[in-house]
Amino acid sequence: MIGGNLTIGDELNADRNKNVKKAEIGPERLKEYIKILKTKGFLSKMKGNKLVFTQAEINDYLRSNLNLIERLENVDIELLKDQINFKLNVKLFKSSTPTEVFTAAELKRYIFDLHERKFDFEIVEPQDVISNEVVAYLIAGILVQILQSLMDSKFEMTKVLGNREFIDVLCNRISLNLNKSPYLSTAFASKVDGVSVFDFVRIINIEILPGELAIYPDLSIMA
Repeated sequence: MIGGNLTIGDELNADRNKNVKKAEIGPERLKEYIKILKTKGFLSKMKGNKLVFTQAEINDYLRSNLNLIERLENVDIELLKDQINFKLNVKLFKSSTPTEVFTAAELKRYIFDLHERKFDFEIVEPQDVISNEVVAYLIAGILVQILQSLMDSKFEMTKVLGNREFIDVLCNRISLNLNKSPYLSTAFASKVDGVSVFDFVRIINIEILPGELAIYPDLSIMA
């Protein structure tokens, strides 16, 4: 079950089994809720005020899902300042020998708040339709890896990519609207003892740095 790792026993007060809206959470329940996220949620994984994903961690995750991306034989990503480099071994035609292709993408804009979860990337060294589409799926994989840390739960990439309507590739533009994924929508509705996690969690900053990806999540209720 998505979010299953976040099921809590008897750590909250008498109303712990009641589904609670943001406006209904009182100070005591909020205090316990934050305590849970610090021990079993993403707050326990933060380094300072950010979640950090190393280049090696991202490569390992993407390579573990290679078989889900048609024509892709291997991938090696490199994180630079404000840019993700992709070295691909990809079949440009179904029957062809895999070809090494280099391309790169930049994150142009994003919004991840209580209502919208959209990311826009630009291929800065466009190659062709096939490799651009492969990069789109790899970026989706990176975003899923981030969501797994926020949820402290494992997602099934086969189900994420089973419905690809949340990914739009137009020339060198890649747009992802995570709310359009039926599988991810289930994750966004997950609850920690009656509290919908993503009623509160937003991403306020994303940094692509040499060798690492830094995500700055925020609990909006604490603002």
